[in-house]
Amino acid sequence: MKDSFAFLVGINKYKEPGNDLAGCVQDCLDWIDTFQMAGMPDANMKVLLDRDATQVNMIAGLKELMQHKTKKHRLVVVIDACHSESSTRNNGHHDRIRSIPYPGPLGELLPLRRFGIRQDSLTKAVASPRQKHLLLAACRDHQTAADSEFGGKPNGAFTWALMQALKQIGPDAKIHDVIMRAKLLLKKNEYDQICGCEGPAAQAERPLLDDNCLFFIDSSHGAQTPDVVGDESDHLTEILVPYDFTWNPPYLSDDVLREIFTGAGL
Repeated sequence: MKDSFAFLVGINKYKEPGNDLAGCVQDCLDWIDTFQMAGMPDANMKVLLDRDATQVNMIAGLKELMQHKTKKHRLVVVIDACHSESSTRNNGHHDRIRSIPYPGPLGELLPLRRFGIRQDSLTKAVASPRQKHLLLAACRDHQTAADSEFGGKPNGAFTWALMQALKQIGPDAKIHDVIMRAKLLLKKNEYDQICGCEGPAAQAERPLLDDNCLFFIDSSHGAQTPDVVGDESDHLTEILVPYDFTWNPPYLSDDVLREIFTGAGL
């Protein structure tokens, strides 16, 4: 992976009191170990943790990542975050949910949705003419993503499942096979969330830890706000939640990410 690059964001501690999580930093550390073992040079990894993961720094890091893109590179986005109108679970796990509900009058009406993904089933990679990158998502649209603990170590349930899947079927495993194994692991451990991927189907048949890749890894809170741009059919905009997040735009929305990934925001 000498020609692959990664930008990793993990936020446990937030500027706003009461929003702290436990497993996001560990998620990033696990990814770093995985990339190192696969041969990615340390110099090819940029990491923002906690208070360093501000909105400005995240946007700068994403733009820097995209500067490495060539015709050979593919973009893999891994989001272990979710949007929720609830802070409780029903499956017996005493976990936190990686979501911040919108505080406005629509707060109780916002549907649960995974970040940046259309309302398609995640049983297989879904090709989209507008989406050139591959997105690995923690859960389906009606589910939440858990911030949990495994063997005494905090982790996102999705990230933990991905790491376990890679260990079980090997570093050369295709993305599709890794996702399918991760789904089984989540189900076996009684998590309701069902992970999946979206994007060009051919990319899902390539190894996850392949060369000529750009990885954006985010483990943090996610949220939704009413659409202010006017390009969302459901009138909702998905946002990642940086350390210094506020509900006033500009925030780190799917519109911002789309502009950066397509080059419009460079």
